[in-house]
Amino acid sequence: MISVISIFQMVATIEQIREAVQRVLSGETKAAVVRSSQVTRTTLFKFLKATNNSEVIERKKSGRKPSLPNGVEQDFVSWIAAMQRAGCPVTRHDIMMKAQQIVQLHSGITQNLGHGWYQRFSQRHQELSDRIAQSLTNARNNVDKDGMILYFNRLLKACLAFNCSPSDIYNVDETNFKTKNSSKKVVAIRGSQSVWATEKSVPYHLTIVAAVAADGTFVPPAFILPGLTCEAVVLDECAS
Repeated sequence: MISVISIFQMVATIEQIREAVQRVLSGETKAAVVRSSQVTRTTLFKFLKATNNSEVIERKKSGRKPSLPNGVEQDFVSWIAAMQRAGCPVTRHDIMMKAQQIVQLHSGITQNLGHGWYQRFSQRHQELSDRIAQSLTNARNNVDKDGMILYFNRLLKACLAFNCSPSDIYNVDETNFKTKNSSKKVVAIRGSQSVWATEKSVPYHLTIVAAVAADGTFVPPAFILPGLTCEAVVLDECAS
């Protein structure tokens, strides 16, 4: 056990390597520096060569080399964040497929990147996390503050211009029944307040429209079945 500990103690730190390189550059012989420091001859020659080539003296991380260069990988993370902001968050499969395309374009080599690569990628970028995306229709997604203010002002102007009474103002609302969209698990920036995905279509099966005036007057509800006609007998058992 003692011999093992002594071996690990002889491993030079990056600070000791830099100091040894500086001593050689200051005029000491390489042999003298090796004898009086924990830096081995091979390590000293290696980092002296790096210094002469104007390279940074640093130890490279151990482990498998990332398939994507660091700069490209950072751009890849920015792409994931941009897709999230645009309402088109990407899944793990999307990320792996896009990474394979980038590797092929960058190095000209076709490389299959699977779940092992994704796990290492997510460990290097802790700012990413798995989230459940909320589905939003295009109509809801396109509503903004300016549009709401404009709508309110026009509604107020119309009520004043026509001298509307409570019986003239109706609140119309609709409730639709549709097939349930399956939850979509996506990759998003950790800590995001909301993660949403735009729905490509809204497959309605039934829509019910109700209208009630401000004075309490209401009209019978409307049942809307897309592409179908509905006989009035369906309302026979409804409360009057």
